[in-house]
Amino acid sequence: MKDFKKYVEFLLGIFIMSFGAVLASKTNVGVAPWDAINFGLSKTFGIMSTGRWIIFCSLIALIIAAFIEKKFIKITSFITSIIIGLFIDFWIYVLNPLVINGVLSKYLIFVVALVIVSIGLSIYLFPNLPAYPIDHLMVVFKNKFNLKIMHAKLLMDGICVIVALLFKGPVGIGTISFALLMGPGINLWQSILGKYLKKFIS
Repeated sequence: MKDFKKYVEFLLGIFIMSFGAVLASKTNVGVAPWDAINFGLSKTFGIMSTGRWIIFCSLIALIIAAFIEKKFIKITSFITSIIIGLFIDFWIYVLNPLVINGVLSKYLIFVVALVIVSIGLSIYLFPNLPAYPIDHLMVVFKNKFNLKIMHAKLLMDGICVIVALLFKGPVGIGTISFALLMGPGINLWQSILGKYLKKFIS
């Protein structure tokens, strides 16, 4: 039962996080660096949905991580990316009719989306189940090049922004906000929700 509750918490976090990510994309203010790549690929090539690009790019990230570590691909992390990809496509379908007009409305809704993503991430990460492939790759970079986690994250975000720009992804001030504020946001919400999340899975 305890393991079942962990998976419920894990899936709930991904569900909330995916909603926030798609809501942010509707504002045209910018999305998280990794998301910008996948939204850009979907827009540029149009041969797959954003969710399917997430799954494909996650596989590439895991192959790179496995090559650096000289280990087998982390299949469990790939399963996580499949779940995220499916939820992203679900929310894109649900929110497709949503049109946000006006600069003030766009920025207000973006802030709400940023908060929603940080809440979702704090819930999804709490059970310590298999991480999203890009997070795993970040840890691999940290260990391989003896970096601090903050520097590894900045390196990954920088690479993602460059790739996203190449594929005309939705990079903007919101992308910088995600890169700078997501870590503190996760810490904040885990400190607020931690005792309830722990109680739920205990």
